[in-house]
Amino acid sequence: PELEETPEGKWSCPHCEGE
Repeated sequence: PELEETPEGKWSCPHCEGE
């Protein structure tokens, strides 16, 4: 899922790794 706040280690999304 594409969420603004992503738990670390939960999943990897392109924009999540940048924040």
